[in-house]
Amino acid sequence: MFCRQCGTNHQREDKFCSACGQALSPEASVGRHRRSLPPSHKLSTSFYQLLTGAMAVLFLLLLGITGYFYVNAPSEEAGQPAPAAEEEPVTTTNLQTEEEEAEERQQLIEEFEEKVMMIETRYGGGSGFLYNEQGDIITNAHVINGAEEVQVTLDDETTYSGEVIGESDDIDIALIRVDELAGQTPLPLQTDEQASVGEEVLALGNPLGLQNSVTDGIISGVERDLDIPPYTYENTYQISAPVDLGNSGGPLVSELTGKVIGVNSAAVEGSSIGFSIPVTEIHELVDDWVKEEREG
Repeated sequence: MFCRQCGTNHQREDKFCSACGQALSPEASVGRHRRSLPPSHKLSTSFYQLLTGAMAVLFLLLLGITGYFYVNAPSEEAGQPAPAAEEEPVTTTNLQTEEEEAEERQQLIEEFEEKVMMIETRYGGGSGFLYNEQGDIITNAHVINGAEEVQVTLDDETTYSGEVIGESDDIDIALIRVDELAGQTPLPLQTDEQASVGEEVLALGNPLGLQNSVTDGIISGVERDLDIPPYTYENTYQISAPVDLGNSGGPLVSELTGKVIGVNSAAVEGSSIGFSIPVTEIHELVDDWVKEEREG
């Protein structure tokens, strides 16, 4: 037991403290024991406190890990990761559509080639196409180069003599009349709106004298202005469809509308860049020539 006064440890049968003389009693020993625990008991208490703290930290760590996986787990709304997209199978319908598009394109080319002519003069030549039911043919002014009469050859190699009824001094456009072609259906023209960049086109003509040639491409630019004396080209289409000597005067056809949208007129030598005069820029001028010829 312990002395209540000084805390000295005594045998249970001792009556007085050997250190301070204080009377010893069980109650005093118990009370002092409550106030001052033996060292071994203190060590035991510290161990349990440390163990309890460690278990608390471990519990919090496990709780945090569980919460992380709970928050990041895919919800029912999100569902499982979507399966890889399946490639669209090649079906008979798809093949038929591609074949139909190819047939339509071929039919369009054949119909237009019948109305595209080779224009020849003593100065050179180029291309042209049927503009109206009066037998008038549009071409470039630089193709006829001041000639009053020209030779016109159709796709079936039939040849006619044509008369120049209109020629501009500053816009590279001219009009030829072939009486034998009167009454034939002309090529459809797009006179109400401009084509757009990216639109797919066909360039028809007779490059280097090779009749019935067709190249394809897109409208790669719009509103291009050029100055090739003596002509001024304003708001022209820049095209990627290759054109060469002999293509001048031929039609530029939109695959989207199936109509003539321009007159192929110039190209950058050694490149695939060409230029075409929009029909919207010249149809009023050409109509004036037709009217003057009718009234004259």
